[in-house]
Amino acid sequence: MSQTLKHGCGSSTIHRSRGRDVARVAIRGNAPVASTSAGNNVPRALVSPALSLARRGPAPPAAAAAPAIDESSYAAPPLPQTFTHAPHLIASAPSPHGRGAVVVPDGSGAVSVKVWAPHAASVSVLLGDSGAEVPLHREWDDWSAVLSPGSLSPQGGAYCFRLTTHDGHSFTRRDPYARATEYTSDWCYVDDPAAFQWSDRPAGSSSASSPAPPLPPVRHLGDLDLLGSAGSGLEEEEVELVGQGKQEQGGWRPRPFDEYIIYECCVGSFTPEGTLAAAAERLEHVAAAGFTAVQLMPLAEYSDVWGYNPRLLMSLHGKYGSPEDMRRFVDRAHQLGLGVIIDVVLHHGAVDGNSLWEYDGWGPDYNGGIYHEGGHDTMWGRGFAFWKREVYDMVQAACVMWLGDYRCDGLRFDSANDLPRDTIQALTYHLHERFPGRILTAEVTPENPQSVHELGFDSVWVHSGYFDIIQQHRALGRGHHGGGDWAEGWNLPRLRTVMVLHYGFTHPTQCIKYLLGSHDQVGCHNGGAWYQDLQMIGGRKRYAVDQYGGGRGDWHARSCSRLWWAANVAAAGLPMCFMGTEFAQSGWWDNNSERGLNWEHTQDEVGQHMLALFSTVNGLRTRFPALRRGWANILHEDRANGVVAFERVIEGETRLVCVINAGRKHWGAGDYGVWVGHAEGRLEEVFNSQSPLYGGNVEAPSGFSNEPRPIYDGKIWINLPEQCTIIFQHML
Repeated sequence: MSQTLKHGCGSSTIHRSRGRDVARVAIRGNAPVASTSAGNNVPRALVSPALSLARRGPAPPAAAAAPAIDESSYAAPPLPQTFTHAPHLIASAPSPHGRGAVVVPDGSGAVSVKVWAPHAASVSVLLGDSGAEVPLHREWDDWSAVLSPGSLSPQGGAYCFRLTTHDGHSFTRRDPYARATEYTSDWCYVDDPAAFQWSDRPAGSSSASSPAPPLPPVRHLGDLDLLGSAGSGLEEEEVELVGQGKQEQGGWRPRPFDEYIIYECCVGSFTPEGTLAAAAERLEHVAAAGFTAVQLMPLAEYSDVWGYNPRLLMSLHGKYGSPEDMRRFVDRAHQLGLGVIIDVVLHHGAVDGNSLWEYDGWGPDYNGGIYHEGGHDTMWGRGFAFWKREVYDMVQAACVMWLGDYRCDGLRFDSANDLPRDTIQALTYHLHERFPGRILTAEVTPENPQSVHELGFDSVWVHSGYFDIIQQHRALGRGHHGGGDWAEGWNLPRLRTVMVLHYGFTHPTQCIKYLLGSHDQVGCHNGGAWYQDLQMIGGRKRYAVDQYGGGRGDWHARSCSRLWWAANVAAAGLPMCFMGTEFAQSGWWDNNSERGLNWEHTQDEVGQHMLALFSTVNGLRTRFPALRRGWANILHEDRANGVVAFERVIEGETRLVCVINAGRKHWGAGDYGVWVGHAEGRLEEVFNSQSPLYGGNVEAPSGFSNEPRPIYDGKIWINLPEQCTIIFQHML
């Protein structure tokens, strides 16, 4: 069922889905503003910081609207209301440079501006600092000019475009390629990426920052497993060059893919300040917990709460900080050995305040104009017109910006199902060619190995493991009685695929697993409300300690969280968790001060125990390469008691055996037998999630800890605590 609402210059189609209204079409662009006195007056919305952004179309119904965001904190100072015609400020036209505001790389301080507006009769650029209006030269469907030095400052100069239609209407527009914007107006700000002094780049002046700390050891071809360069993110020739000392951009280079342990983070609620600058100061916490990469939720300017409704694809969300703040964040992360992965939303524009809707004033039949014409409707808004070269160029430029200008280590493509197949293939091919070694990951539901083998992604989020585990715990009374609540006991086929590679994948780095939840499972827009489509796991979106019991004060809930994170680290795949999980945050998350991280939890006993566990078990992936690159094989299954064991093995490296007891029965007399295969030697315990160091109850005098166990007839006989993950190394 659908209905169309019309108001002013736009409309919105609402589709009934799952009992609620979901806006399927992006909210319409600004109505053209009538020009007065030869177009020398700028629209009031540009110069009145207190005035909220003019809505680009009708408001969606209350059921579909995201909570409002208070953006009043970053209104710019008042800028001129009248502009002087200034063609003399043109150094040359048309510009040979790319779209957007580009600082000419000749050191002169000149800035090139270019915009795509095929239906405009004329386009000019308004300069906020000088009050000048410079007409742009048309070349095909682009309008451009190189401005003379001093006309527009390369360091944050304010500008926007004025477009005039063939029937005489005039209106202002933002730059689709802008890197920084004022949220409540059309003003954009020039960014010069080359001006930033990275800590690992040799300084050209005495003002250089201190030298960067030593880089991780170079990975030579001889260090790779028998799969060659698989999992490193590099072709063999590229790995060889790196091994010979070739370094990218002054010394920094991304990690091999198999080294990633990912910490998912939302800048807006990671710290009380909610800024990139404040987040950078907390990165030592992430590194100390044993993570090797930070994945940031969307940073492009958005109109929802979590960042998944982008108003522009390249402008940094102003409340988080400036482009320079972003570079400082990445620079600090790299100093600490952390990679930075950016969550990008490329498949649709914002429902509210879409800066690209009817961009040049053309948009018959509410088709969205040049950027959305022919785009398909998604559950979240109108898709882009990917069939147009200019639109594809913009999407590609957004990806290149994060990997190039900001030197990030990878991208996560949100809802990749909603991107056209040919667009994905073109993007991944280009990005791999231009930025070898960067990881390109995707959210594909359900997880599909074709995303790796045919579409060019390096890795895919695996959703199913999270749901399979929690559903098992709840169906079995959260493990209170082992398998006694179900006649068939634990559904081990489900748990089996959680630990080994999912069907169709060929290397551990191709799967990203988050057994304790991502933002989708922990975050809740609706005040902690119940969800019909999540009834199989209790209907709630919560942190792990709430899903497994009564919150961080519940010992059994903490035990389950510990055992499944340890299993996540040991399983075949790249481990990931959502911020706060590492110190047993409770409740649900939302991007606000009330539901953000509670840093006081890092200092109490529960938080300290959990952080110790994360740091220790994460470190095992550095110590034992088999956990990163080895094959996973199921060795032992005990359905009635909820016990499963698997190995991680790779030629030339120490074999690991992981034993998981998800139930509440324990064996303390060395009387539980685990099949580990016929082999010589013994197995030595290297990790136990029920150690008192992590808040567990396994004291050495109790007999629950394990001395090295010899292998007899393919088995070892061990002490097995309740709700526990134990990792053994195979010693000859």
